[in-house]
Amino acid sequence: MAAAFLIAKKYFKGNACIIFLHMLFYDMENVFLSERRGRRVKPTTIRDVAKLAGVSISTVSKALNQSSAVTEKTRQKILAAAKQLNYVPNSMGKQLKSGRTKTIGYLTNSVSGPYFYALVDGIAKTADKYGYSLNIVLARGPEMVAHNLFGTMFDGLIVFAETVTRADIQQLVRRHIPAIFLDRQIATGSVGSITFDSYQAGYAVAQYLISLGNKNIGYIAGVIDNYDSDERQRGYIAALQEHHLPVTPAFILRANYDEAMAYNAVRKLMAGTAKTKPTAFIAANDVMAVGTIRAIQDLGQRVPADISVTGFDDAEMVRFFRPTLTTVHNPIEQQGVMAVEQLIQIISQKKTGSSETLNGELLIRESTNNSWANKDK
Repeated sequence: MAAAFLIAKKYFKGNACIIFLHMLFYDMENVFLSERRGRRVKPTTIRDVAKLAGVSISTVSKALNQSSAVTEKTRQKILAAAKQLNYVPNSMGKQLKSGRTKTIGYLTNSVSGPYFYALVDGIAKTADKYGYSLNIVLARGPEMVAHNLFGTMFDGLIVFAETVTRADIQQLVRRHIPAIFLDRQIATGSVGSITFDSYQAGYAVAQYLISLGNKNIGYIAGVIDNYDSDERQRGYIAALQEHHLPVTPAFILRANYDEAMAYNAVRKLMAGTAKTKPTAFIAANDVMAVGTIRAIQDLGQRVPADISVTGFDDAEMVRFFRPTLTTVHNPIEQQGVMAVEQLIQIISQKKTGSSETLNGELLIRESTNNSWANKDK
């Protein structure tokens, strides 16, 4: 085992070293398992395919790599031989030569919710289009974050994790590790970002609710230190201040993007004894907006006749909820597509990291109305 490490260290660097050891240990494991079954299975090689097809090894290699130097008739004969022998090309060998894994890592704190589903769909489809596989890594502690950020398992990273610090980003830049962040704006060296203009969206939603006559507006925040939630809250506060309306701390609730937490927080506030209560709520995502509406309805009030509610993301899962939800449509899948495309350009050294911003669109539906404007007349 020690000898293997010494050989890898002497002859290979970076990803190639890791890939060499991976290949070695993978083969050792297969040998071990086959011997435990009482037999040693010899893997099919490219030489076996060449022999069965009656061609040279180099011809097999060219055929499997879609080279135009091989006729279609010969290619089909080679593919048939490979299928008959259950031959799988050794992608690790290709990675060893190139020093690349052809794998993108998506580092995140959470894998739940409609945002994640739409985002990963965009990332996975685009990665596959460019010949990359995708690994999703749930990193909730600093050790796991460091292991995946600075290891050599991935050619590049897409990151949505509040646990990644400024110091971590400085290390990424110093080590020239390609990375795209979705939860903060950054453009330096090998690191870029694709984010939503959440400040402007939060401002626009608050302006819309104010135009309906609402003077007391609550905000349901997401996870603490989350970029989009914080930016939406900043926009909401800016709109209130612009109209000289009160920013009431008791009306700003935290529910961590969770429906049940939003339900409980809103129900507690609206069932309380305070004389002044919100006539509208802005939830930092659609899931919390649903929890907010249910809490209001369970207290015997109506949405939107008594209280207006808005969300963010335009999640597909809530489009059939009643009342239909006024929300900001964010191009989530496009965010995933653009993240992969910029990342691959950085990996191939065609460009350095850049910060790109996507705009949302306010979609007015049934969960808001102008009843409060009418009451003031």
